[in-house]
Amino acid sequence: MSRKSLSPGAQLLRSSRLFSLPPPLPRPGSDISTFAAASKASDTSTLPHPIYQAITTPQSSLSRGDWGLKRALPLRSTTNTTTPAVRITALDTWEHITDFESAADHTRTLQKWQELNMPLAMPVSRNTVSGTSTAAKSVFEDYLDNTDPDPPAPTTPVLPGAYNSPSAASTERFRWRFKGPWVAGMTEAQFKRYITETVRKRKNEFEEYLRTHIKERVLAERRREYQNDGIKPPGPENGPEIEIKVSEEDIAAHIRNYRTEFADGKDLSNLIHDFLDLPQTHSTASFTKGKTNKVAPDILDTGPPSTHPSAGLSYLRSGNFMENHPVLGPQSFHTPVQARVLQPRKKTTGNISEARLGVAGVVVNDKRQHSHATGKEKGVESSDFDTEGGPKVWVTPLRATIDSSGKIKLEIERANPEPIDVRQGKLIVRTEQKPHEKDQPRQLHRMDEPLDARPARRSSSAWGQMGNPLR
Repeated sequence: MSRKSLSPGAQLLRSSRLFSLPPPLPRPGSDISTFAAASKASDTSTLPHPIYQAITTPQSSLSRGDWGLKRALPLRSTTNTTTPAVRITALDTWEHITDFESAADHTRTLQKWQELNMPLAMPVSRNTVSGTSTAAKSVFEDYLDNTDPDPPAPTTPVLPGAYNSPSAASTERFRWRFKGPWVAGMTEAQFKRYITETVRKRKNEFEEYLRTHIKERVLAERRREYQNDGIKPPGPENGPEIEIKVSEEDIAAHIRNYRTEFADGKDLSNLIHDFLDLPQTHSTASFTKGKTNKVAPDILDTGPPSTHPSAGLSYLRSGNFMENHPVLGPQSFHTPVQARVLQPRKKTTGNISEARLGVAGVVVNDKRQHSHATGKEKGVESSDFDTEGGPKVWVTPLRATIDSSGKIKLEIERANPEPIDVRQGKLIVRTEQKPHEKDQPRQLHRMDEPLDARPARRSSSAWGQMGNPLR
């Protein structure tokens, strides 16, 4: 079908982004539990993760202000930038304008992060005396990257003669997305609102869900008793030899037991978690068969993430790769990066234990202990206003995770001198190139001159030794 034969509405659907922009994500909540945090909160600060899609346009359309929207965007605010990317907050307002803002903050952060070649790992709990944590686990592991409440059991191949650890042979799966909120991280007002607006409306559904579960449990206990007594349990293959009935008295008795044992027991708590699809706050097994409502044990204290554990920053499963230098060959270290010193240890208002550095758009703490200040460490220990461009240090990223609020948590260490020299090109031996000597111009005759009949001129010394054969 040609473009001219389409209706105006069909042409708009095909050529415009008017109907292709996804709805925004929920705005991440800010930690304003204290007065100091509330005073530092800002509505214009960069969010931990983007909530609007960043869009761009070709250079030919950018010069005309054409972004594929309902109306063109002003050229002055979209062309005078090195990162022409915008996010649309309101496609059409009552004033008939398109409300937009620059998306360079998140797009540049993504570009810088991809240059690090840094995989994302699951958050780990530091439970050792020395403070060191366990090995990092990729967010793309099959037993962690799961959203299905009824997933199939993972198949773990067993090699003959191999040692099967409990973790390797485990068929347990964890989830990172749930329909319900994380109750342990809610405030009292949020919890009361959730009970009033969501839980109370589903009271009848939960009673029916509880009755169904009690019937299944009673039937399973009766069948077990019949098997112990040598009686065939009723079933479709055995026929209706014995009829099992669950009375209302049995259901009421089980409900009373659930209420009395709620403080110490886990059955009713697991049923509530399964019905409301809430993430577990402790590593307890779900009573409902086949259900998976657990979060990874490492994030039980912080809650499930608000986004995918990778946040779309990196799709690498591991950082165990070797970089190859074009001259020096394979390197045992990854390429270090420069970090800008944002806040030194010594300030005018007081000293802090760890300096704050900026790496690829992320603020990290410098774990290096206090040492004697040298010329290179001047900007880290105290303020340095003499260095052009601000003080910087070389660091190596170690581990990156995404917390429950969608913020990037990056761990770094100071880079070794050898990879720094390789990065700066100091270890490359450059041979001195000899100056090129210009050749003397040759006396060549023009090709358009006529040839004469005289013989070619020879050297007189050569003719004197050999003699003239023409004589």
